[in-house]
Amino acid sequence: MYLWFVVFHIAAAMFLVGASYAALAAPLPEHRRPLLMRSGIMALIVFVSGFGIHGMQRMPWEGWVIVKIACWVVLAMIVPLAFRRPGNVAALRWITAGAVAVAVIMAIIRPF
Repeated sequence: MYLWFVVFHIAAAMFLVGASYAALAAPLPEHRRPLLMRSGIMALIVFVSGFGIHGMQRMPWEGWVIVKIACWVVLAMIVPLAFRRPGNVAALRWITAGAVAVAVIMAIIRPF
């Protein structure tokens, strides 16, 4: 069961990042609804599966978990921000890349 949660978590995170970059590449009005739906569903799956993994491992609330939740919030906000502020696409790309990098580093190293 744990392995399925990990697979869903990683796959949903990859689709969430893909939806974010798709919205940043072409923030057109006709793409708004499908990308908002996809990113919202993927963000929910990442959230639920992440807490499922955390609960199955019976880990304490360490600092890296809080940082990963913050990265999740940032990634969940990117698609709506891409459509609300299409002039800030370059900055949002860097923010997305930074959030992904920090989340991956926190998951692998677990520094605190």
